[in-house]
Amino acid sequence: MSTWSWKQKIWESKLSATTKIVLQALASHLNDFGDPMFPSQERLAKLCSLSERAIITHLQVAEDEGWIKPRKRELKGKKWAANEYIACWPDGVNDVPSRGEPRSPDGVKEVHPNSPSELSSKNNPPTPKGEPDGFEEIWKAKWSRGNAPNPRQPALKAYAAALKRGSLPADILAGVKARVGVDKEDTVYAPQLVTWLNQERWKDGTGAAVLSAVDLEAAERRLAESKRRHDEDMRRRVEEKSAQLRGAA
Repeated sequence: MSTWSWKQKIWESKLSATTKIVLQALASHLNDFGDPMFPSQERLAKLCSLSERAIITHLQVAEDEGWIKPRKRELKGKKWAANEYIACWPDGVNDVPSRGEPRSPDGVKEVHPNSPSELSSKNNPPTPKGEPDGFEEIWKAKWSRGNAPNPRQPALKAYAAALKRGSLPADILAGVKARVGVDKEDTVYAPQLVTWLNQERWKDGTGAAVLSAVDLEAAERRLAESKRRHDEDMRRRVEEKSAQLRGAA
């Protein structure tokens, strides 16, 4: 399987639009040999017009879904290590296998130019009959409230209402896993899941629920137009100043 195929499969996946964009920004650092990618979170944030916190959130989603495997990379002369990411294939995302492909040392098959790659990742839990897609996974990933109650049915209704308003399951799940908007986790002061869903706290600080590929493209066009106008204005001012200096001479 080629590295190109891996990038293409990301677009065809059920990931949220923002997670896809973060992965594609990461994939822009993937060479033809499928070597690990090591852009900084700061660089990815600039490429995606997102906060570094949002980048961390969506990289975690990509890891949980089996698309990447992070690891530490030692830097010569440095006391700290940098993050690098290996492109992987989630369960069920594959292509025609090629012969003679060596396995990666720790059991994960990485993306190489002419090989299929597989990653042993947990399957999504089945959705109980009558429940909207994604809720079971969100429920199993929820935080603890200690001994305080956290009823399921009200949370289920709040989740269904959020989907009707246009929210994406992947964005909500990303917020749940990152504990966005949750203070004092594992205590009675943590909110019930129904409260968290009704208040749309997954939007707090991540941009996951409000940014899409269309939004980013529109922002890029506005930025380009603003730069064009600024350049034209500066050129006009320089020409006017030059004319004044020539007249004074």
